[in-house]
Amino acid sequence: MNNILKKLLFIVLLMVSPAVLLFILGGVFIIVQMINGIELVAAMNSFRAFVYSLMPYFKYLTTIPIALFLIPILLKNWHKIKKAISKS
Repeated sequence: MNNILKKLLFIVLLMVSPAVLLFILGGVFIIVQMINGIELVAAMNSFRAFVYSLMPYFKYLTTIPIALFLIPILLKNWHKIKKAISKS
């Protein structure tokens, strides 16, 4: 049971990781823009435009890591899954 909870937690983290990565990269982007002499508001607007351009792809950025995690687990435990399905 504990193993299943760890895997579910990992799946949730994979779903959240693109957003966390986006916030970290956003902070770095804004800092670099400010070091280059751009005002804070202009740097934030530039980053906001970049984020809005990524919004159509956000579902792919979350589902691809989950699929890459689940497919090997399903293939590894295929005989257990098949046995459980045949019992019911």
